[in-house]
Amino acid sequence: MDAKEFDKTAREIYAPAYSENAKQILAYAGITKGSCIDLGCGPGYLGLALAQMSELNICLIDKDPEMLEIAQQNICDRGLESRVSKLLADSSNLPVEDNSVQLVVSRGSMFYWDEPVKAFNEIYRILAPGGKAFIGAGFGNFRIKQQINEIMARKEPGWSEAVLRRIGPGAPEKWRKILLQTDIPDYDLDHLPAVEMWIKFSK
Repeated sequence: MDAKEFDKTAREIYAPAYSENAKQILAYAGITKGSCIDLGCGPGYLGLALAQMSELNICLIDKDPEMLEIAQQNICDRGLESRVSKLLADSSNLPVEDNSVQLVVSRGSMFYWDEPVKAFNEIYRILAPGGKAFIGAGFGNFRIKQQINEIMARKEPGWSEAVLRRIGPGAPEKWRKILLQTDIPDYDLDHLPAVEMWIKFSK
């Protein structure tokens, strides 16, 4: 799926999930001001939802220049240029200062990280003391998942199977093995099979 098609799908089909995920993140973190990074942001919809629900300054980070071009247009369309910026970078090598970010979020990107151990270490490195991370994937709740599933199962054969591979019953064990190799001393993993899986930690 190219960037424009991805943006169309995210905007027209996944929108309720981004909004619900943003609510989940803010409820978990209790952080509404300061700096926030949306890592592997794609068109930026999770970060933009967070910006609209809080006073956070958001940096949208992605390694795909075309995705960031679309994200910039989405920022402008919402009039959020003063609080939302973009940055071209890879998850395993973030040009961000140590201990400088209050909140790091990522929805759906970790399944595409080339070096997930390095990426998690980078997230932990840049978190400020007291900062929190909310990393994973999810649809917000079962109702939204069913709503999206009805459309995506018709649009993309094999979509449901891909969801199961990423956040199905076997997913937590895979990610626990990865997290054991990182610098993160403690984390929580919330999992509702095929609906959501979030890795949460603080510094």
